[in-house]
Amino acid sequence: MTDVLIDRLPDCPALPCQCHHVRGGCVCSDSEKAVVGWAYNGYGRPMTDEQRSWCVDEIDRAIDPMLRPPRWRVLSYSDRELATAVDIAWIDRYQTLKESDCHSDSQNRQSSHTSSNGPAS
Repeated sequence: MTDVLIDRLPDCPALPCQCHHVRGGCVCSDSEKAVVGWAYNGYGRPMTDEQRSWCVDEIDRAIDPMLRPPRWRVLSYSDRELATAVDIAWIDRYQTLKESDCHSDSQNRQSSHTSSNGPAS
């Protein structure tokens, strides 16, 4: 996630990685492991207020303001729902960046092709 900085989750629990399908080993941050633990693996310790605030900030950072749910709604989420929303926000942001990079690469190739062959007639 080039453009998305994942800050460290406050008081981050040390949880095992769940990305067993990745070749070459895990590249997940401790924060990602914790979010996945709360979201999908039933990590039982409740989030602190500081951790919940961090999650809300991550959602705000990763989702376009026009697309993100209202803050009051996010604040009412359970820990599991909040962690799931963070994970989905990260995935959506990554996909947006990936699509943007692909679009940019395509435009650069077209621009370079046009400039090397002269203007299109």
